[in-house]
Amino acid sequence: MLTEKYRPKKLSDYVGHKESVEEFNDWIKNWKPGKAIIFHGPAGVGKTSLIYAFALENGLDLIETNASDLRSSKELNETITSSVSQKSLFKRGKIFLFDEIDGISGYEDKGGVGEMIRIIQDTQYPIVLIANDPYSKKLYELRKKVDMIRFKKLTVWDVIKKLQSIASAEKIFLNSEYIHTIARKSEGDLRSAINDLEIISSSLKP
Repeated sequence: MLTEKYRPKKLSDYVGHKESVEEFNDWIKNWKPGKAIIFHGPAGVGKTSLIYAFALENGLDLIETNASDLRSSKELNETITSSVSQKSLFKRGKIFLFDEIDGISGYEDKGGVGEMIRIIQDTQYPIVLIANDPYSKKLYELRKKVDMIRFKKLTVWDVIKKLQSIASAEKIFLNSEYIHTIARKSEGDLRSAINDLEIISSSLKP
Protein backbone atom coordinates (compact mmCIF):
# COMPACT_ATOMS: atom_id res chain seq x y z
CA MET A 1 0.00 0.00 0.00
CA LEU A 2 1.13 3.54 -0.69
CA THR A 3 0.77 4.48 2.99
CA GLU A 4 3.47 1.93 3.86
CA LYS A 5 5.59 2.51 0.78
CA TYR A 6 5.83 6.24 1.51
CA ARG A 7 6.02 6.12 5.27
CA PRO A 8 8.98 8.42 6.13
CA LYS A 9 12.31 6.65 6.56
CA LYS A 10 14.02 9.61 8.22
CA LEU A 11 12.89 12.73 10.04
CA SER A 12 13.68 14.98 7.08
CA ASP A 13 10.97 13.10 5.12
CA TYR A 14 8.40 13.65 7.86
CA VAL A 15 5.43 15.87 6.99
CA GLY A 16 4.45 18.81 9.21
CA HIS A 17 4.39 19.02 13.02
CA LYS A 18 7.62 21.00 13.28
CA GLU A 19 6.99 21.97 16.92
CA SER A 20 6.01 18.42 17.91
CA VAL A 21 9.14 17.00 16.27
CA GLU A 22 11.30 19.53 18.11
CA GLU A 23 9.57 18.66 21.40
CA PHE A 24 10.24 14.96 20.82
CA ASN A 25 13.88 15.55 19.90
CA ASP A 26 14.36 17.53 23.11
CA TRP A 27 12.60 14.83 25.12
CA ILE A 28 14.64 11.96 23.68
CA LYS A 29 17.93 13.84 24.17
CA ASN A 30 17.10 14.25 27.86
CA TRP A 31 15.53 10.82 28.30
CA LYS A 32 16.36 8.80 31.39
CA PRO A 33 15.27 5.27 32.40
CA GLY A 34 11.75 5.24 33.77
CA LYS A 35 10.46 8.01 31.49
CA ALA A 36 7.77 7.65 28.82
CA ILE A 37 5.76 9.98 26.62
CA ILE A 38 2.27 10.06 25.11
CA PHE A 39 1.73 11.25 21.54
CA HIS A 40 -1.91 12.28 21.25
CA GLY A 41 -4.08 13.75 18.53
CA PRO A 42 -6.34 12.80 15.60
CA ALA A 43 -5.88 9.60 13.61
CA GLY A 44 -3.75 9.63 10.48
CA VAL A 45 -1.61 12.68 11.24
CA GLY A 46 1.73 10.91 11.70
CA LYS A 47 2.11 10.03 15.38
CA THR A 48 3.30 6.49 14.71
CA SER A 49 5.22 7.47 11.57
CA LEU A 50 7.41 9.84 13.58
CA ILE A 51 8.65 6.97 15.75
CA TYR A 52 9.20 4.72 12.71
CA ALA A 53 11.32 7.43 11.06
CA PHE A 54 13.27 8.12 14.26
CA ALA A 55 13.99 4.43 14.86
CA LEU A 56 15.14 3.81 11.29
CA GLU A 57 17.30 6.91 11.18
CA ASN A 58 19.00 6.03 14.45
CA GLY A 59 19.39 2.28 13.93
CA LEU A 60 17.09 1.32 16.81
CA ASP A 61 15.04 -1.86 17.18
CA LEU A 62 11.40 -0.74 17.24
CA ILE A 63 9.14 -2.99 19.30
CA GLU A 64 5.53 -2.12 18.50
CA THR A 65 2.48 -3.39 20.37
CA ASN A 66 -1.17 -2.50 20.07
CA ALA A 67 -2.12 -1.85 23.68
CA SER A 68 -5.82 -2.44 23.02
CA ASP A 69 -4.94 -6.06 22.15
CA LEU A 70 -3.19 -6.44 25.54
CA ARG A 71 -5.85 -5.17 27.85
CA SER A 72 -5.04 -6.86 31.14
CA SER A 73 -2.01 -6.74 33.41
CA LYS A 74 -1.44 -10.48 32.85
CA GLU A 75 -1.33 -10.10 29.04
CA LEU A 76 0.99 -7.09 29.26
CA ASN A 77 3.30 -8.85 31.68
CA GLU A 78 3.52 -12.04 29.60
CA THR A 79 4.10 -10.22 26.32
CA ILE A 80 6.25 -7.22 27.21
CA THR A 81 8.18 -7.77 30.45
CA SER A 82 10.91 -9.92 28.87
CA SER A 83 11.34 -7.49 25.96
CA VAL A 84 11.86 -4.42 28.13
CA SER A 85 14.54 -6.19 30.18
CA GLN A 86 16.37 -8.12 27.43
CA LYS A 87 19.30 -6.61 25.57
CA SER A 88 18.69 -5.73 21.94
CA LEU A 89 19.90 -7.96 19.11
CA PHE A 90 23.25 -6.93 17.62
CA LYS A 91 23.77 -4.58 20.60
CA ARG A 92 21.44 -2.01 19.07
CA GLY A 93 19.26 0.29 21.12
CA LYS A 94 15.52 -0.18 21.47
CA ILE A 95 12.45 2.00 21.52
CA PHE A 96 9.00 0.74 22.50
CA LEU A 97 5.78 1.90 20.85
CA PHE A 98 2.38 1.15 22.40
CA ASP A 99 -0.42 2.11 20.02
CA GLU A 100 -4.07 2.72 20.98
CA ILE A 101 -3.26 3.12 24.65
CA ASP A 102 -6.84 4.42 25.05
CA GLY A 103 -8.01 0.78 24.73
CA ILE A 104 -6.09 -0.55 27.71
CA SER A 105 -7.95 -1.62 30.84
CA GLY A 106 -7.93 0.63 33.90
CA TYR A 107 -7.14 0.04 37.55
CA GLU A 108 -10.74 -0.88 38.29
CA ASP A 109 -10.92 -4.01 36.13
CA LYS A 110 -7.89 -6.01 34.98
CA GLY A 111 -5.17 -3.57 35.89
CA GLY A 112 -3.67 -2.85 32.47
CA VAL A 113 -2.86 0.77 33.38
CA GLY A 114 -1.16 -0.28 36.59
CA GLU A 115 0.97 -2.81 34.73
CA MET A 116 1.88 -0.21 32.09
CA ILE A 117 3.09 2.16 34.82
CA ARG A 118 5.20 -0.65 36.30
CA ILE A 119 6.71 -1.40 32.87
CA ILE A 120 7.59 2.28 32.39
CA GLN A 121 9.23 2.47 35.81
CA ASP A 122 11.28 -0.70 35.27
CA THR A 123 12.38 -0.41 31.63
CA GLN A 124 15.78 0.80 30.50
CA TYR A 125 14.45 1.93 27.10
CA PRO A 126 12.32 4.86 25.88
CA ILE A 127 8.59 4.14 25.67
CA VAL A 128 6.17 6.04 23.43
CA LEU A 129 2.44 5.65 23.94
CA ILE A 130 -0.02 6.60 21.18
CA ALA A 131 -3.52 7.86 21.93
CA ASN A 132 -6.25 9.63 20.02
CA ASP A 133 -7.72 10.86 23.31
CA PRO A 134 -5.52 10.45 26.40
CA TYR A 135 -7.89 12.21 28.78
CA SER A 136 -10.19 9.35 29.70
CA LYS A 137 -10.66 8.81 33.43
CA LYS A 138 -8.94 5.40 33.41
CA LEU A 139 -5.69 6.95 32.14
CA TYR A 140 -5.53 9.52 34.96
CA GLU A 141 -2.77 7.75 36.93
CA LEU A 142 -0.79 7.06 33.76
CA ARG A 143 -0.90 10.73 32.69
CA LYS A 144 0.74 11.69 35.99
CA LYS A 145 3.73 9.45 35.17
CA VAL A 146 4.45 10.52 31.57
CA ASP A 147 5.15 13.53 29.39
CA MET A 148 2.78 14.43 26.55
CA ILE A 149 3.04 15.89 23.04
CA ARG A 150 -0.01 16.98 21.10
CA PHE A 151 -0.30 16.43 17.35
CA LYS A 152 -2.77 18.63 15.47
CA LYS A 153 -4.43 17.99 12.13
CA LEU A 154 -2.09 18.57 9.20
CA THR A 155 -2.68 21.64 7.08
CA VAL A 156 -4.24 21.16 3.66
CA TRP A 157 -0.99 22.39 2.09
CA ASP A 158 1.08 19.77 3.91
CA VAL A 159 -1.27 17.09 2.59
CA ILE A 160 -1.21 18.52 -0.95
CA LYS A 161 2.60 18.56 -1.06
CA LYS A 162 2.82 14.92 0.06
CA LEU A 163 0.15 13.80 -2.42
CA GLN A 164 1.87 15.62 -5.26
CA SER A 165 5.18 13.97 -4.35
CA ILE A 166 3.63 10.48 -4.30
CA ALA A 167 1.67 11.08 -7.52
CA SER A 168 4.86 12.16 -9.28
CA ALA A 169 6.85 9.16 -8.03
CA GLU A 170 4.07 6.71 -8.93
CA LYS A 171 3.33 8.37 -12.29
CA ILE A 172 -0.25 9.02 -11.25
CA PHE A 173 -1.49 11.65 -13.67
CA LEU A 174 -4.13 13.68 -11.84
CA ASN A 175 -4.73 17.37 -12.34
CA SER A 176 -4.16 19.69 -9.40
CA GLU A 177 -7.89 20.11 -8.79
CA TYR A 178 -8.25 16.40 -7.94
CA ILE A 179 -5.24 16.55 -5.64
CA HIS A 180 -6.63 19.61 -3.86
CA THR A 181 -10.06 17.97 -3.48
CA ILE A 182 -8.55 14.84 -1.91
CA ALA A 183 -6.52 16.98 0.48
CA ARG A 184 -9.49 19.09 1.57
CA LYS A 185 -11.71 16.04 2.10
CA SER A 186 -9.09 14.41 4.30
CA GLU A 187 -9.43 17.16 6.94
CA GLY A 188 -5.80 16.80 7.94
CA ASP A 189 -5.72 12.98 7.91
CA LEU A 190 -2.77 12.19 5.62
CA ARG A 191 -3.26 8.44 5.80
CA SER A 192 -6.83 8.82 4.58
CA ALA A 193 -5.71 11.15 1.78
CA ILE A 194 -3.05 8.71 0.55
CA ASN A 195 -5.57 5.87 0.61
CA ASP A 196 -7.98 7.96 -1.47
CA LEU A 197 -5.20 8.75 -3.93
CA GLU A 198 -4.45 5.04 -4.28
CA ILE A 199 -8.11 4.18 -4.88
CA ILE A 200 -8.45 6.87 -7.54
CA SER A 201 -5.19 5.87 -9.22
CA SER A 202 -6.37 2.23 -9.38
CA SER A 203 -9.54 3.31 -11.17
CA LEU A 204 -7.45 5.12 -13.79
CA LYS A 205 -5.46 2.02 -14.76
CA PRO A 206 -6.61 0.26 -17.93
